[in-house]
Formats: sequence, C-alpha cells, structure tokens
Amino acid sequence: MGGMAAIKKMTGAKLMINEGDAGAAADGGISDYTSKGKVRDFEPVKADRILHDGDTIKLSGMQLVMLNHPGHT
Repeated sequence: MGGMAAIKKMTGAKLMINEGDAGAAADGGISDYTSKGKVRDFEPVKADRILHDGDTIKLSGMQLVMLNHPGHT
C-alpha cells in the first residue's frame, strides 16, 4: 500500500479495494492488526470502489471476478 496514494494522485486511476482492507487503506494502516492502533505505515488512500466477494470488474474486453480469500496477501 506504500505507494498507492501517490500512484492514484499521479495517474488519476481508480482504486478498488477488498472491503476487508478498505479501512486500513483509508487510515494509513493504523487499524491494521499489526499496528495496534499506533503506527501509520503509509499515506492514507481512499478507495473509489469497495469490492465484495463475487463483484465483477470490467476492463476493456476483459472481465475479472473478485474472489475473497481471507488470510491471503
């Protein structure tokens, strides 16, 4: 997540994040279980779209299906 805010700002790209990670992205990692509410690990970045299991993302002629796999990074 370290460079996502800068990449989003530089490119104007839309950021899509799994619902389970959206809070930590928005607060810079403070809510991540590893920080114990004390450390901001990266610049906060707000998702343009929150993804849920089974959501479809369409890019050009491709279609991607978001499959939630908790515990995997």
